[in-house]
Amino acid sequence: MKVSSRRRWGGHHHTGHPGPPDLPTLPEVLAAIHSAEQIILGPGSLYTSIIPALLVPGIARAVRESGAPLVYVASLMTEPGETDDLTLEGHVQAITQHLGRTPDCVLVNNAMPPADVTERYAAEGAHLLTLQGASRDLRGRCVLHPLLQPGQARHDPHALAQALLQVAPRRTVG
Repeated sequence: MKVSSRRRWGGHHHTGHPGPPDLPTLPEVLAAIHSAEQIILGPGSLYTSIIPALLVPGIARAVRESGAPLVYVASLMTEPGETDDLTLEGHVQAITQHLGRTPDCVLVNNAMPPADVTERYAAEGAHLLTLQGASRDLRGRCVLHPLLQPGQARHDPHALAQALLQVAPRRTVG
């Protein structure tokens, strides 16, 4: 990646250019995006899991052009050295900047992990991502749902699947 003053990431600034602009996209990936009822980003690390997939030009173009709702499964916590001091709004803005499309829905956990878990993460520099300070636009895109595994600060795969099936928007493909 090229270094620039436009993005803070782990104490450094990066633009997010992956290198050659002609990275190939598998036809099967494009077909899956084209026929999707939902396009789901996450859960995962913002700058090391989610955004790298969006840096492939064919994938980004297909997602931008898709009629399927774009759902971002928001991270539960900030990640030390990666998203320090980045708010939920900052996560969504980073996706929008790299993709050229804003998520239609942001699926946000509204369950609190146990105090000892949040204290342990805080000691490592990680903090819960919440809607505190979020814009009206972002609040309008958010769907709040309990997504935690019991006693942990991790997404519960069953709760996440249920939320994606029941409360997140879907395109009718027929």
